[in-house]
Amino acid sequence: MAQTKSNLHKKTITNKPKLKNKKVNKLELTVRLHENPIKTKIKALVAGGVLKLMLALLNVNERD
Repeated sequence: MAQTKSNLHKKTITNKPKLKNKKVNKLELTVRLHENPIKTKIKALVAGGVLKLMLALLNVNERD
């Protein structure tokens, strides 16, 4: 006979809400505790976009 797996162990350990996206940057983690998650995500995306833009500009300047 096949033995059925019990999910009891999983449920007792993971009572915390799970993060949907495992890649969470540091800005999002620090702000997430204090603000609405939607605003936090927008701030993190904006910060990431600014960082990417700065890196792209630096790469262009290095090529010249």
